[in-house]
Amino acid sequence: MDEVNLDFEVSGGARDGNDDQITITACRKEIVEDYAAVMELAGLNAMIVDVGLAAVERGYGFVAQTLGESVEGRAIALMDFGDVSTRLDLFVDGRSIYGREQNFGGRILTENVRSRYGIDYREAEALKRGGDLPQNYEQDLLEPFRQAMAREAARNVEFCLSAQLGLDRVDALVISGGCVQIADIAALIESHVGVPTVLADPFGPGSAIKANKLVARHGPSMIKAAGLAVRGAG
Repeated sequence: MDEVNLDFEVSGGARDGNDDQITITACRKEIVEDYAAVMELAGLNAMIVDVGLAAVERGYGFVAQTLGESVEGRAIALMDFGDVSTRLDLFVDGRSIYGREQNFGGRILTENVRSRYGIDYREAEALKRGGDLPQNYEQDLLEPFRQAMAREAARNVEFCLSAQLGLDRVDALVISGGCVQIADIAALIESHVGVPTVLADPFGPGSAIKANKLVARHGPSMIKAAGLAVRGAG
């Protein structure tokens, strides 16, 4: 136990009304210390080091406004396409009941751009985000990646439904991450998964977080950051 940081919170009452549900989080101290060291190098003092799932659960609070309707009693999947990995979390009544992470992310497309056009990684990333790419880029590189994203989403939802959670369907899929800003990706994923699919938007109408235009433009990749922002310092 000397090598582990532990924390807990009361996450709700038990169904019988007599006890509390307690969420316990554990992490190796060296991991926390590494994060704190990075903050110190940036001239900042880390008051709290949070865990990703906790931030995602708080960020999930913005999913309701994304869907524009009540999510009570519904099974809502939140799928985040990161740089090197993609994670699906399934929420029922605001709590994550299932999570799955796969080695798939936007770096695949960046590496393909780098390799195809003989440029370095930084240049490839900049071009991917809005540079002047050759006409064959969309057909040869972007479209295959879009299709791979859709297949990955369908595969993860299938795994979720086969995980013996007592669910026979997912009611909606919310997608986040830098990759989801690819044109029409939500419609493509919806056609593969067969579930209503929308982009995450933590800064949309009714949000408690106000963002400038630059930050708001990257809203779909800010779910975890929004969850961290609303945590507070307590």
